[in-house]
Amino acid sequence: DTIGEGLIQEAVLSREFHGSVLDVLLKGGEPALEYSTSEISAVSAEGRVADMLRVSEGSVLLQFEASLFTKDGELVDLSQSYFLPGTFKFHVVRRVGRRLGTAA
Repeated sequence: DTIGEGLIQEAVLSREFHGSVLDVLLKGGEPALEYSTSEISAVSAEGRVADMLRVSEGSVLLQFEASLFTKDGELVDLSQSYFLPGTFKFHVVRRVGRRLGTAA
């Protein structure tokens, strides 16, 4: 994850970080988070990611590149996640009739 400077204090990360950056931001309550968008792509496993997932380099992975926004539309977190195809089932929920980040 890449987050904006000052959003999470280093002391909080070293003391309380046992999950995702999103979990820490939600627990802190500030900034007020609104939505996240994700781009999903098929990519080849390389280097460190291949090692961490215990797959051969070149294996196909699903990569999620997510952007997390506040209620004011400020980008606060960028993250990349990798998944082995067939290991998880993902569902995409699409909305019609309103733009992302606007009130319903």
